[in-house]
This record gives sequence, C-alpha cells and structure tokens, in this order.
Amino acid sequence: MGRVERLLYGFRDACTEQSGTRKLLIIGMLILLLAVIIRSGTGMYSNYEQSINNQIEIRLSELEQMNRLVLDEQRYRDEHSALTLFEKEHVDSGLILTGRSTMAEVRFQNLISDLADNAGLNVQSLKVLPRTNTGPVTCLTIAINCLGDIEAIKNFLMETSNNDKFIFVDQMEVRRTSSTERKDFNFSAQLIAWIR
Repeated sequence: MGRVERLLYGFRDACTEQSGTRKLLIIGMLILLLAVIIRSGTGMYSNYEQSINNQIEIRLSELEQMNRLVLDEQRYRDEHSALTLFEKEHVDSGLILTGRSTMAEVRFQNLISDLADNAGLNVQSLKVLPRTNTGPVTCLTIAINCLGDIEAIKNFLMETSNNDKFIFVDQMEVRRTSSTERKDFNFSAQLIAWIR
C-alpha cells in the first residue's frame, strides 16, 4: 500500500506545483505504461494457462483410451482363443502337417495314390515338383499320370475335391489312349496341397 500512497501523493504534489504539468504527464505515462505491462502479462498468463489446459485434455483423452484397452483385455484374449481354435479345427485340418517336408511329400503321394486307386485309375507315374513358399504355408505340387475311363477320372476329381485336405487341381489334361478302345483315357494333372 505504501507505493500506491506515494504515487497518489506525488500526483497531488505535481498538480499543485507550477512544473506540475510536466510531472503530471510523466506520471500519466507511467500509469499507462504500468497498465500496458499488466495487460500484456495477463495475456501471456492466459495463453500459458490455455496451453496447459489443452495438454491436460490430451493426456486425459490418452488415459481414457488406455483404460478402455485395459478393460477390453479379457475380450481380446477370448477372441484370440476363439481364432486359435478356429485355425486348429478348420485350417490345420486341411493342411498336411508334418515336422519335415520330405514326410509331407510321402504323405501327399500316398494320399493321391489311395484316391486314384479308390476311383479306379491305374497310376502310371507320380512326380513331386519343386515346392514354393507362400508365407506360413508351403505349396507342394505333384504331377500324376494315370489310365482309366471317364467315370474313374470323374470319381478321382470328386474324391480330391471332397477330401478333408486342401487339394487343388492346378492343371489337367485328358486324352484318348487309342482310337480303337474308346473307354480308356490318359489322365495327367498337377495337384497342389499345402503343408506346414
């Protein structure tokens, strides 16, 4: 309070003296300068306060998002378990699962031979073609050459498509073996299976 009182007394003394006009102007300028300084200080404080409030809102939003993730953890675990079970029941059942790729080739050859025998085809040759990797599974291709009638070929194709393993016919060719015997045909195909 002492400064304000001195300022007021100084203002009163300046008004009573002859050179008081000059002093009055100086005091007025000082008051205006003080007002400008106070005004700019409050503006800077207000901007700083708004900046801190914005940062607090951002952090609160991030905290809320993290809380939702933590609360949804059990739901994510349940979904992961369901997807893993689906993969085991539906995807893995269609793959030829083995520890070694040579064992998978043998299993696939045996499966194709059994399907051809069941359909009534006479297998002339089976040849394993080079494997190709497509991410988590490997594509195994076997070329087969058989003799049989159209019904046997049709049965073989139906059995491969109805098999519980994922077997696909990539290429296929059916030709007559001779013009005198109309019932025998030469059947060549490339069959694909996935192994893991």
